[in-house]
Amino acid sequence: MNLCKLKITATLMLTLFQMMVFSQTNPQTKYIDSLNNLFKKSPKDSSRVILLEKISLAYANHDPAKGLEYADKAYKLATDLNLKNRQAAAMAMMAVNHLAASNAEKGIEYNKKAIEIYKTLNNKKSLAAVYSNLSQIYLRQGNYDAALEYSFSALTVYDQSKEYRNKGIVLENIANIHYELKNLKKAKTYYMQVLEIFKSYGLKTDLARCMGNMSRVEMDIENYPKALEYLKKALEINQELGNKNSELINLTNIGNVYSKQKQNKKALTYMKRSLEMSEKLNMKNSIAVNRGNIGSIYLELYKESDQSDLTLLQNAIKNTEEAIRICDSIGFIAPKMEFSQILTEAYSLQRDYKKAFEALQEKTDLSDSLKTVEANQKLSILETERAKSLKEKDLVIKNKELEIIRLKSEKKTLFYSLIISILVITFAFVIRSFLQKQKKHNQILSEIKQIQSHDIRGPIASILGLTALLKERPAEDLSKNKLLEGIEELALKLDEIVIKITKNSSL
Repeated sequence: MNLCKLKITATLMLTLFQMMVFSQTNPQTKYIDSLNNLFKKSPKDSSRVILLEKISLAYANHDPAKGLEYADKAYKLATDLNLKNRQAAAMAMMAVNHLAASNAEKGIEYNKKAIEIYKTLNNKKSLAAVYSNLSQIYLRQGNYDAALEYSFSALTVYDQSKEYRNKGIVLENIANIHYELKNLKKAKTYYMQVLEIFKSYGLKTDLARCMGNMSRVEMDIENYPKALEYLKKALEINQELGNKNSELINLTNIGNVYSKQKQNKKALTYMKRSLEMSEKLNMKNSIAVNRGNIGSIYLELYKESDQSDLTLLQNAIKNTEEAIRICDSIGFIAPKMEFSQILTEAYSLQRDYKKAFEALQEKTDLSDSLKTVEANQKLSILETERAKSLKEKDLVIKNKELEIIRLKSEKKTLFYSLIISILVITFAFVIRSFLQKQKKHNQILSEIKQIQSHDIRGPIASILGLTALLKERPAEDLSKNKLLEGIEELALKLDEIVIKITKNSSL
């Protein structure tokens, strides 16, 4: 039985919940009522739109459908008032509520709509905030390339504006991406930078969260004393600030570390504290995870006791059964498979082989179900990658075709340019020759008519003929057309000069 796997899953789930930029503590009815009262009294201006956005955010964690209604109201009012900045903010609120309703695609869609508006307004700070949110969405989807891209886009803005808290949050998200990729050294380097930023500016809530994340790296490299040090410091800060959700996560993770060290009694103490807090906050997922972890710890304690204390075994079964019941009520499939494994072993030790077989069958069915889901996900990823690959190949082919056309055009233009250049050089040489002959003797003036007729006006006629030919085929590049017109104009002027010279020589 892989109990460590269960604990790691629980830790990761709770940490990601904590790290969402848009996650807040569960909104209180009084808070929403106070916002509604302010809304009723507010004038029909930007302050009213902002109140609608705040109400939307307050609903996000427990009633996203209601949150979407208020975000939509905010957007419509912002549109009526022609407040582009608030339109974008309302779009971002729609993204928040779609994400709270587990609709990641819609969340991405509305965040990107907000980005389009903010770009037209050149609102860099708001752009950076949306980039940061998108980065975290893509991180949760496992799209690490996109997550890093948006994180660095946000970081560029925060570097320029010197918003240290926001910069720290983005750096922390980059660390989380490296953690998910198991680049533990890089993750640790980024976390250390973030810890220094949060310490320097006295950002205690952020500092506690980052310590919790840093503890994951220490746990993975099996540096359990250091992991406990970070978690206990984070717990102390969260207790001081009254951050109940974060305190709950710290307690769960401390219990996990003690469990990994086989200090099961200490682990049980922290898990029970975490369970008690989960029940007060009515957090079903957390209750299920803590019940399952407590069941696994009781099972380990029973085995350590030479299987003499049946109360420990009964407690293991009782807590694990309750964990599975809660999972069934909320559709929490993944941890249920691990809980079924615990229950199988507990029933076997109790010699209730019928129930042990049923629990094992349940685990097998869940495993098959999850494999089917996983297979479908892999198939979807492969299809997406294939479509992307085909699109990229098509783009390469088109680019090559365009390159061939461009080269042919350049080759033709070069050929004509070369001919015209030769003719111009020939003309210059003839003029030079003519001037030299004029200096030698006045008698050769009688020969100018012949030179003009054959040696000079012939090349000029050729230039004019070529330019006329090229002008019949207009080039896509306007600068080339202007060049031809210039050559033609010069040739005509030269022709006029030669005619004048000829006339003068006849006098």
